[in-house]
Amino acid sequence: MAEIFYCIKNICKNFKINCFNSLKNISADNNDINKEKIYLCQCQSQRLDFDFFVKKYFNHPIPSSVDTILFDEKNKKLYLIEFKNQKCSDIDNNEIKKKIFDSINVLKEISKRCNVKFDEYTLYVGIVYNDKPKWRRRICSNTIQFGLEYFKEQNMIKDVKTNDIEWFKKKYLSIKDKVI
Repeated sequence: MAEIFYCIKNICKNFKINCFNSLKNISADNNDINKEKIYLCQCQSQRLDFDFFVKKYFNHPIPSSVDTILFDEKNKKLYLIEFKNQKCSDIDNNEIKKKIFDSINVLKEISKRCNVKFDEYTLYVGIVYNDKPKWRRRICSNTIQFGLEYFKEQNMIKDVKTNDIEWFKKKYLSIKDKVI
Protein backbone atom coordinates (compact mmCIF):
# COMPACT_ATOMS: atom_id res chain seq x y z
CA MET A 1 0.00 0.00 0.00
CA ALA A 2 1.23 3.47 -0.85
CA GLU A 3 2.02 6.02 1.81
CA ILE A 4 0.86 9.62 1.79
CA PHE A 5 4.34 11.14 1.37
CA TYR A 6 5.17 9.00 -1.65
CA CYS A 7 1.75 9.64 -3.11
CA ILE A 8 2.30 13.42 -2.89
CA LYS A 9 5.83 13.02 -4.24
CA ASN A 10 4.48 11.10 -7.25
CA ILE A 11 1.80 13.72 -7.85
CA CYS A 12 4.52 16.40 -7.86
CA LYS A 13 6.58 14.36 -10.29
CA ASN A 14 3.61 13.67 -12.61
CA PHE A 15 2.61 17.35 -12.65
CA LYS A 16 6.25 18.41 -13.05
CA ILE A 17 6.23 20.67 -10.02
CA ASN A 18 8.97 20.90 -7.44
CA CYS A 19 7.10 20.91 -4.15
CA PHE A 20 10.19 20.74 -1.98
CA ASN A 21 11.99 23.67 -0.45
CA SER A 22 14.19 24.48 2.52
CA LEU A 23 12.48 25.00 5.86
CA LYS A 24 14.02 28.47 5.77
CA ASN A 25 12.10 29.37 2.60
CA ILE A 26 8.96 27.60 3.76
CA SER A 27 9.01 29.66 6.96
CA ALA A 28 9.39 32.96 5.10
CA ASP A 29 6.90 35.67 5.82
CA ASN A 30 6.22 36.98 2.34
CA ASN A 31 2.65 38.21 2.56
CA ASP A 32 3.67 41.77 1.66
CA ILE A 33 5.62 41.75 -1.62
CA ASN A 34 6.88 45.27 -0.91
CA LYS A 35 8.68 44.18 2.23
CA GLU A 36 11.81 42.13 2.63
CA LYS A 37 11.22 38.46 3.43
CA ILE A 38 11.60 37.52 7.06
CA TYR A 39 12.63 33.93 7.76
CA LEU A 40 11.41 32.37 10.98
CA CYS A 41 13.65 29.33 10.62
CA GLN A 42 17.17 29.18 9.20
CA CYS A 43 17.25 25.41 8.58
CA GLN A 44 18.23 24.34 5.04
CA SER A 45 16.63 20.85 5.27
CA GLN A 46 14.48 20.14 2.23
CA ARG A 47 10.85 19.45 3.13
CA LEU A 48 7.49 19.43 1.41
CA ASP A 49 6.22 22.95 0.79
CA PHE A 50 2.59 22.02 1.36
CA ASP A 51 1.29 25.52 0.63
CA PHE A 52 3.00 25.45 -2.77
CA PHE A 53 1.76 21.93 -3.48
CA VAL A 54 -1.86 22.82 -2.71
CA LYS A 55 -1.72 25.99 -4.83
CA LYS A 56 -0.31 24.09 -7.82
CA TYR A 57 -2.38 20.93 -7.54
CA PHE A 58 -5.87 22.18 -6.71
CA ASN A 59 -8.19 24.32 -8.79
CA HIS A 60 -10.23 27.23 -7.54
CA PRO A 61 -11.32 27.54 -4.87
CA ILE A 62 -7.87 26.67 -3.58
CA PRO A 63 -8.02 25.22 -0.07
CA SER A 64 -6.11 26.88 2.75
CA SER A 65 -3.12 24.89 3.92
CA VAL A 66 -0.37 24.67 6.49
CA ASP A 67 3.16 25.57 5.45
CA THR A 68 4.67 22.10 5.65
CA ILE A 69 4.00 18.55 6.74
CA LEU A 70 6.66 16.35 8.26
CA PHE A 71 6.03 12.68 7.50
CA ASP A 72 6.96 9.82 9.81
CA GLU A 73 5.74 7.02 7.55
CA LYS A 74 7.26 4.25 9.68
CA ASN A 75 5.18 5.24 12.71
CA LYS A 76 2.27 6.65 10.64
CA LYS A 77 2.58 10.16 12.10
CA LEU A 78 2.00 13.44 10.28
CA TYR A 79 3.16 16.76 11.72
CA LEU A 80 1.24 19.69 10.24
CA ILE A 81 3.36 22.82 10.75
CA GLU A 82 2.30 26.44 10.32
CA PHE A 83 4.84 29.24 10.70
CA LYS A 84 3.50 32.63 11.78
CA ASN A 85 5.86 35.57 11.94
CA GLN A 86 3.64 37.24 14.48
CA LYS A 87 3.21 37.45 18.19
CA CYS A 88 0.98 34.71 19.51
CA SER A 89 -1.68 37.24 20.50
CA ASP A 90 -1.89 38.66 16.94
CA ILE A 91 -2.62 35.39 15.15
CA ASP A 92 -6.08 35.06 13.58
CA ASN A 93 -7.86 32.06 15.15
CA ASN A 94 -10.23 31.54 12.22
CA GLU A 95 -7.39 31.58 9.68
CA ILE A 96 -5.46 28.94 11.65
CA LYS A 97 -8.52 26.73 12.10
CA LYS A 98 -9.30 26.92 8.38
CA LYS A 99 -5.71 26.02 7.45
CA ILE A 100 -5.81 22.95 9.72
CA PHE A 101 -9.28 21.86 8.62
CA ASP A 102 -8.55 22.29 4.90
CA SER A 103 -5.13 20.60 5.21
CA ILE A 104 -6.71 17.56 6.82
CA ASN A 105 -9.32 17.41 4.05
CA VAL A 106 -6.62 17.74 1.37
CA LEU A 107 -4.71 14.85 2.95
CA LYS A 108 -7.89 12.75 3.09
CA GLU A 109 -8.63 13.47 -0.58
CA ILE A 110 -5.09 12.58 -1.64
CA SER A 111 -5.20 9.42 0.47
CA LYS A 112 -8.43 8.39 -1.18
CA ARG A 113 -7.03 8.98 -4.68
CA CYS A 114 -3.93 6.95 -3.84
CA ASN A 115 -5.68 4.14 -1.97
CA VAL A 116 -4.00 5.06 1.35
CA LYS A 117 -5.75 4.35 4.63
CA PHE A 118 -5.76 7.83 6.11
CA ASP A 119 -7.30 6.66 9.39
CA GLU A 120 -4.10 4.74 10.16
CA TYR A 121 -2.22 8.03 10.55
CA THR A 122 -1.92 10.06 13.74
CA LEU A 123 -1.90 13.82 13.19
CA TYR A 124 -0.06 16.41 15.22
CA VAL A 125 -0.25 20.16 14.74
CA GLY A 126 2.49 22.68 15.47
CA ILE A 127 1.87 26.40 15.26
CA VAL A 128 5.23 28.16 15.37
CA TYR A 129 5.10 31.86 16.12
CA ASN A 130 7.59 34.68 16.55
CA ASP A 131 7.00 35.94 20.05
CA LYS A 132 9.89 38.06 21.22
CA PRO A 133 8.81 39.01 24.76
CA LYS A 134 9.99 36.09 26.86
CA TRP A 135 7.34 36.61 29.54
CA ARG A 136 4.53 35.93 27.01
CA ARG A 137 6.03 32.70 25.65
CA ARG A 138 5.13 30.66 28.71
CA ILE A 139 1.54 31.86 28.66
CA CYS A 140 1.00 30.91 25.02
CA SER A 141 3.00 27.69 25.06
CA ASN A 142 1.28 26.12 28.05
CA THR A 143 -2.20 26.00 26.51
CA ILE A 144 -3.76 25.06 23.20
CA GLN A 145 -4.25 28.31 21.32
CA PHE A 146 -6.38 29.59 18.45
CA GLY A 147 -9.44 27.42 19.14
CA LEU A 148 -7.59 24.29 18.00
CA GLU A 149 -8.85 22.25 20.96
CA TYR A 150 -11.87 21.53 18.72
CA PHE A 151 -9.74 19.31 16.46
CA LYS A 152 -8.46 17.39 19.46
CA GLU A 153 -11.95 17.03 20.96
CA GLN A 154 -13.23 15.69 17.63
CA ASN A 155 -10.33 13.18 17.48
CA MET A 156 -9.14 14.71 14.22
CA ILE A 157 -5.66 15.24 15.68
CA LYS A 158 -3.72 13.68 18.53
CA ASP A 159 -2.08 16.81 19.88
CA VAL A 160 -1.50 20.51 19.26
CA LYS A 161 1.59 22.47 20.18
CA THR A 162 1.67 26.25 19.94
CA ASN A 163 5.10 27.57 20.66
CA ASP A 164 7.89 29.83 19.51
CA ILE A 165 10.62 29.19 16.96
CA GLU A 166 13.14 28.15 19.63
CA TRP A 167 10.81 25.33 20.69
CA PHE A 168 10.42 24.26 17.05
CA LYS A 169 14.18 24.14 16.50
CA LYS A 170 14.62 21.85 19.51
CA LYS A 171 11.65 19.66 18.60
CA TYR A 172 12.66 19.46 14.95
CA LEU A 173 16.20 18.44 15.85
CA SER A 174 14.79 15.63 18.00
CA ILE A 175 12.67 14.17 15.15
CA LYS A 176 14.43 15.26 11.94
CA ASP A 177 16.05 11.87 11.37
CA LYS A 178 12.67 10.13 11.67
CA VAL A 179 10.74 12.32 9.26
CA ILE A 180 10.78 12.97 5.54
